Amino acid sequence: MAREYDKMEFTQPNLADLITVRLSQHEYSELVDILAGMEAQAAISMTSKAAGQKFNLADIFYSSFIISLMLDDDLDEARALLQRLPPKLLKVSTDLDTSVAACKELHRAVWQRKYDTVYQILRHFNWPVTLIPIVQKYDAHFIQQMHQFIRGAFTAIPCPLAMRYLGNRETANRTSKQSANFIEEAGKHGWRYDETKDMLYPQSLDMVASQKSSDLAATGESVTRLVTLVGQLATPN
Repeated sequence: MAREYDKMEFTQPNLADLITVRLSQHEYSELVDILAGMEAQAAISMTSKAAGQKFNLADIFYSSFIISLMLDDDLDEARALLQRLPPKLLKVSTDLDTSVAACKELHRAVWQRKYDTVYQILRHFNWPVTLIPIVQKYDAHFIQQMHQFIRGAFTAIPCPLAMRYLGNRETANRTSKQSANFIEEAGKHGWRYDETKDMLYPQSLDMVASQKSSDLAATGESVTRLVTLVGQLATPN
């Protein structure tokens, strides 16, 4: 797959189109493979005399590569990529507030489980327009990971704490609408809410699937009884 893009011109429009298409098709591993095939071009661009002109493009390329690896749940390879960044890009990223610098902090926050920092970087850093789709995709992916984490780590969790894990920071002064929206979303994951205790009770996926199966079975039995009843009523004496 990556070979198809080895000779693609290394430009920002091409990179933006590539990211958009692969994200829309949920092809995260394929995106990683393609970006890996383009890494040599990016590295060469930072060693040429025109490196200064190519800096923004390289910043976007390596940032999208790092986030795509994290989106593919490969933190180790993302860390390895951070360690082999071109020296010129690394130096400028140390001096300036660049996307690569933000990605380094994002990776560190995920690695160290500093969840508030993860959401802060994802939602408040001034990302280039080209990177916004993949940043938003990773935000949603990270929330899904947090749902799985909470489900495995807690049998019960205070609603304010769950909201922090899932990126809702304003928990102390949350409105009834915010609470209702959050509780509704938690319910979609099969969680039960106790209003008197303001507690959430996460359910395992097996329990949720079992409940859905039971509900479907009960519905099927009800339909069968209804059909039988209708048939009896329709039968002339």
